[in-house]
Amino acid sequence: MFFIISKSLPYLLDPVIWLLVLLVGALLSGRRPARQRGLVLAALVLLFIGTNGGLVNEAALAWELPPVRLRTIAPTTRACCSPA
Repeated sequence: MFFIISKSLPYLLDPVIWLLVLLVGALLSGRRPARQRGLVLAALVLLFIGTNGGLVNEAALAWELPPVRLRTIAPTTRACCSPA
């Protein structure tokens, strides 16, 4: 189950998929013009935010951990792959 989620999550987080879902929802809500306008407006806002490289980069940087110097990490007593 974890494998399936880990492989499908990047596609679900992709703004282009959200954009397509919003536009398909706008097409399918033919008799409700207020909902249709709202979905198209949400798609346009998502298009602006998702395709703006600066905004996407800032959002990605907010999720990253700050770098750690290797000298500050305590050495281990045993190497990972050396024979005993």
